[in-house]
Amino acid sequence: MKNMIEYEVDGVFSDYPDLIRDILNSEESK
Repeated sequence: MKNMIEYEVDGVFSDYPDLIRDILNSEESK
């Protein structure tokens, strides 16, 4: 199950690198 989740997360990162980066940046600035 964990591998499936990690695979989906990797897919999201490769599909939306800019979006993920913006989310991480906004989380860090809180």
